[in-house]
Amino acid sequence: MHYKTRSRVGTESDPGKQNMEMAMKRQRSSSDDAKKQQLMELPTEILLEILLRLPAKSVGCIKCVSKTLLNMVNNISFSTLHTRLLFATNSPAAADQVPRLMYCSLNHPAVTLQSVKHKDDTLTKGRYAITISSSPSCFLCFVFCNVFCLGSKNGDCMLINPLGERGVLRLPESSFARLEGGPDVYRNSWFGMGFDDKTNTYKIVCVTSDGDGFHRSKAMTAHVLVLGSNSWRKISSLPPGQLNWIDDELMICSNGAVHWLTCDRRIVSFDFKREEFCLTPTPPTLQSSKTNHLDSNMSLFTLRGCLAIVETKRSWRQCGIEIWMLQDFDEKQWVRYYCNNKIKDYFPSQFHGPSKFHGPPGEWEHGIFFTFYDLFDTRVFFIDLRDGSIKDVMYPLHGRPREQEVRDFLIGMYSYSETLISLKDYGDLDRRAHQVLPD
Repeated sequence: MHYKTRSRVGTESDPGKQNMEMAMKRQRSSSDDAKKQQLMELPTEILLEILLRLPAKSVGCIKCVSKTLLNMVNNISFSTLHTRLLFATNSPAAADQVPRLMYCSLNHPAVTLQSVKHKDDTLTKGRYAITISSSPSCFLCFVFCNVFCLGSKNGDCMLINPLGERGVLRLPESSFARLEGGPDVYRNSWFGMGFDDKTNTYKIVCVTSDGDGFHRSKAMTAHVLVLGSNSWRKISSLPPGQLNWIDDELMICSNGAVHWLTCDRRIVSFDFKREEFCLTPTPPTLQSSKTNHLDSNMSLFTLRGCLAIVETKRSWRQCGIEIWMLQDFDEKQWVRYYCNNKIKDYFPSQFHGPSKFHGPPGEWEHGIFFTFYDLFDTRVFFIDLRDGSIKDVMYPLHGRPREQEVRDFLIGMYSYSETLISLKDYGDLDRRAHQVLPD
């Protein structure tokens, strides 16, 4: 794949970058270790560019080297600039990130997030495991980088960082998102999170729709929350047209926007910089493929930092998978990334019936995966996009969940990325609902 070369992060007039350079100069003057001094003798702007281009995991290692480097990177100004680079258009940093796996399970009244390692065609527990006390009506709203959001029918939401951060961040009251709409009124709410590189802030958008008994939209509202602020703000922009939303599809954040797939194969996008909704057209071949196959399913996911569409299809005895990537969001430029029309008939999207269902797709280090449940097993299908091979891996960490839990709560395997986002920078964390599980 070819990506555009991106200019250096920030400008000389960037206040965040200027603050970082001043802090680093102060740290440089206080360093007395010879080896550290050699590093600190680099020009401030060059050292900053080096540190900003390190993966989040490497930055975590830097924190353990010395107090000098710890103070440089362990602040909200550095993490914001690091995120700004990560979410830049066609960013090599985003394309080179290795996706991680997290399994989300439900055992009322608690939700468990367990990191998972995939190696040598086996799945094992990772180092991160937490449990969150929750209401019986809770559900997973979205996954944004290393931030998981849980919501409930009363409209309350909380953010969780499962990468070792203790406590949850409860969002301001959002009564407009309560799912109990009243007599003959059915309310749905959808949340999404993204980064606004114009204001260097994280934002959360909530779309609420009131419908009748036939799920026809009667009224729709949209609100935006700047992470760290105390209240939601209603906006005038609304999703275009009356849309039939897919309830068991999570939002996808990429290309500076958040995206949802509708039942009629359209993509609704929300631009965090402009705070406006728009329709993102799908590739023309996908718009007509529904009528050309006995079974055709589409889902959104993130691939190499870009919005991607995966279509699984079956025509008589032939199964196939096709992946498209949106390389340029402004120009709506799609490229076909992968196509294989000779897949064996055990591919998970081709199973149907009450005892066979699958969760949303996700990205792993070398391709895409699907979580599949049948009567006895929980299995993950890993598709290697380098050679087209498919591995059927048993998942021994949890038993088979009920289908209603998958549909309503959206439990299952999810991919996430490690970033420097720390929830404690945006409010006081509630540790009463959070417990780290023993290894």
